[in-house]
Amino acid sequence: MPSFRGHIYVIADQIPNWLNISKSQSQLRVISTKEIIDNKYLPTFNSHAIEANLHKIPHLKEFYLYFNDDYILGRPVSIEDFFLHGRCPVIYGDDRLTSNTNVTLNIHKKAMLNTNFLLDNFSSDTNTNVNKSDRRFLPHAPHPLRKSIAEEVWFSKFAEVHREQSSHRFRDMHDVHPAYFISRYMIEQANVCVEQRRMKSACPPDGKDFCNQ
Repeated sequence: MPSFRGHIYVIADQIPNWLNISKSQSQLRVISTKEIIDNKYLPTFNSHAIEANLHKIPHLKEFYLYFNDDYILGRPVSIEDFFLHGRCPVIYGDDRLTSNTNVTLNIHKKAMLNTNFLLDNFSSDTNTNVNKSDRRFLPHAPHPLRKSIAEEVWFSKFAEVHREQSSHRFRDMHDVHPAYFISRYMIEQANVCVEQRRMKSACPPDGKDFCNQ
C-alpha cells in the first residue's frame, strides 16, 4: 500500500522470538491489551471487546484502517479505496440486508443485529434522511474508521454498552459489532463525510457454506 503512511499497530500480548522490533520500530508497534483495556477485564479472548477499545491505542491517528489478523491484500490498493479524498471513510456493505430474516445467524451477524437495536432506540438531535432498512452486513474486509467518532460512541453516547462489552472475556450473543457500530453511526448520526459502496458477498444466497458455520 504505497500511498499509506504511518504506523502499523499489532494487538498482541506475546511477541514471537523471530520478530525483531528494533529493526521495524520505525513503523511497527506491538500493543498489549493491557494498554487499551481496563485490567479488571483481562485477560480477554473476545475480539469484539478488543475492537471496542482500538481507539485507545496510544498515538493512534484520527483516520485509521482496521484489519483482522486473517486479512491479505490480493492486489494493489490505494488510499482512495478506503478514504475518499483522504478524509471520507468508504463504508462497504455486502449484498445481504441485516433486515433479511432468512439469513442464518451466527454470533458475528447477531452482533450486527444487536447494534441495529441500539441505533434504532438511540435518541438523537441529528436530522438525517437515512433509509435504515438498507443496512447491510459488513463484509469480512478492512474497515476505515475515525478515532473521534469511536470516542464519541464509546465515551459519550454508549458508555455503559462499552463497559459491558469490555467485560465479556469471550464472544457473547449480547455483543455489539464495533466496526459496524462506528460505520453505521457515521452514516446515520454523526453527519460526517462518508462514502457508501457495495461489495458482493462471498456467501451464496442459500447460506449453505462456510460463512454461516
